[in-house]
Amino acid sequence: MIYNIYEKRKIEFLEYWKFSSWKIKVYSITVGNELLNPLLLKSTYKKAEKLLENQSNNSYNVGFIGIHQGVGANFIFIDWWTNENELIHNLFVSNQQDPKRLLKADSSQSIACVWDLHLINFEKDVWIDAVLKNHGKPKFKSYLKKTLSKKI
Repeated sequence: MIYNIYEKRKIEFLEYWKFSSWKIKVYSITVGNELLNPLLLKSTYKKAEKLLENQSNNSYNVGFIGIHQGVGANFIFIDWWTNENELIHNLFVSNQQDPKRLLKADSSQSIACVWDLHLINFEKDVWIDAVLKNHGKPKFKSYLKKTLSKKI
């Protein structure tokens, strides 16, 4: 097995997306000084819009998206909170040559890399502080307000 040298990647909060009653935080994860491919951003928006419009109302209608423009492929995760303390995780993959072709990852693919997990862990901590620790009076605005932008 070949191990590459670990290099920091930039996790950056981009913006909020709203789809009917949904409010979603959007992040990019990029290698080196690369800029996020605008086609990948646009394709992610369309994928999220379609996915979220078909969800039942058994959630809080808040969550986050990670757009990870990796070395060999793009990994997009669209996540939202449900049942008080559970995270729904949807992973899509595209290659660098065709970022618009986002396909649902199958069970043989990994669910996240270390940079994705860093973002997911951050979001988990914010969810605990804003929602779970405020039982009966969840602070969804506080959850949405806290974002992450750093190199890790």
